[in-house]
Amino acid sequence: MEKSDNNDQSILEENVVKYLKDHRQCVIGTSLNDTPFVAKVYYYYISNYELVFSTFSHLNKFKNILKNPKVAIFIDDGSPANCLHYQGTAELITSQEEIDKLREYILTQDPPFRKFMKRSDIKFFKVKPHTIYYTDYQKKLFYRDVLKLDNNMHITEVNNERIF
Repeated sequence: MEKSDNNDQSILEENVVKYLKDHRQCVIGTSLNDTPFVAKVYYYYISNYELVFSTFSHLNKFKNILKNPKVAIFIDDGSPANCLHYQGTAELITSQEEIDKLREYILTQDPPFRKFMKRSDIKFFKVKPHTIYYTDYQKKLFYRDVLKLDNNMHITEVNNERIF
């Protein structure tokens, strides 16, 4: 693994945030009792690399996350040259004030979701990453950047690793 210098790290951080903001859907992986499960969801980038998504209380991802909050997220745009993998911890949002703000925000981004936002069984999760893998083959073929984050969402380490 190669370490990044400060200028490279700043550019990398900007690129990761831009990638998170520019995309809206991801695949989220959960696991319960050694049984993996994936689902495609709409997500919303809030800040500090944190993502928020909604689900319903009867669905597998909701039940799995309550029992095992460790998740993996995969975001891509269909291009083999760019993608983002994200490992972190999902946290159920229980503050009614925060839920109301999220509902309002989501409706500004996706007005057709209005009928879902009114459902009583809708739940919201915030995902905090501990590792982000960002692949940009236009930058360097067969390598990806690895960002490690602490519990306060500060980057503690940045490396560049060979994939193949």
